[in-house]
Amino acid sequence: MNGFSGCGLAVALLVCARTASAADKAPAAPATPLAAPSNTETPQVLREWKEGGDLVRAFVSSARPNGAAGAFGAWFGLTSSAPPDGYRLKSATFHLVGDRFCAGTDASPAGAGTSAECRQDLRDDRAARWAFRMQGHDDGIDPERWSMGFSIAPGQLVTSGPAGTSRGVLICTYTTAPRPAPAK
Repeated sequence: MNGFSGCGLAVALLVCARTASAADKAPAAPATPLAAPSNTETPQVLREWKEGGDLVRAFVSSARPNGAAGAFGAWFGLTSSAPPDGYRLKSATFHLVGDRFCAGTDASPAGAGTSAECRQDLRDDRAARWAFRMQGHDDGIDPERWSMGFSIAPGQLVTSGPAGTSRGVLICTYTTAPRPAPAK
């Protein structure tokens, strides 16, 4: 089990890296909500498909840099686009792939990661936004040696980009919105 049961989405995470130690764990997410990062992007839909009666969209951020040395870098954000007419956002899952890793769902909006922090900081029927940041290397690991990707579909792999960077992948499932009752 991958900790994302109930997502309604079969995806594979491919990782070739060292095993994380307790020292690699990111600090706990702050108790207060984050302001939207000033460098939040709403990307184009990378891929869209139907799953039963639901519509699923995959969004991918630009490659974002780690912090310097062992410090955490700036917060980045990835926001979904509005659902098509007649749909509402049913669920959202987030995966940070690349040099650092973090993942979360609607059920675990603080996310969990290795040398990264991620958290869902906006969620309603129209959109989801995830904020994320990565810790730089002071562990002697050469970021050039990391190979990580996220498979959205057979033959469609999202990779991290340049060394020392990661990308956010936001998978949103939209369901048909209930029609309003006719006026009497």
